[in-house]
Amino acid sequence: MLGVLFFIAILSLFPAASHYRVAWTVDFRTNSSYLTYRVVADSHVSLKIDEILFRTIFSWLLFILVVACVVILASKLRAASRFRQSASSTERTEKVKAKGKIIRTY
Repeated sequence: MLGVLFFIAILSLFPAASHYRVAWTVDFRTNSSYLTYRVVADSHVSLKIDEILFRTIFSWLLFILVVACVVILASKLRAASRFRQSASSTERTEKVKAKGKIIRTY
């Protein structure tokens, strides 16, 4: 499940990255060139759509999913802890009955 979410998150970067291109830019003061990102012409509308979808809606959905997973994990851990405590207390009472001694519990 986590791998699928990671794959979707990586794929969500491609639409936004497709609006840019790598181009050489010349700095005439130093007579050198370097790579820069440039926005492709006529991509402002699709860039805004991608920004709205992936930076707001997608991020909120993932946030809600993370919170839900944490709540489920906490409830499962609490249930497992109660089960272990109840199993531990029954073992102690059985040992006390078998030996006839009082065991101090903490």
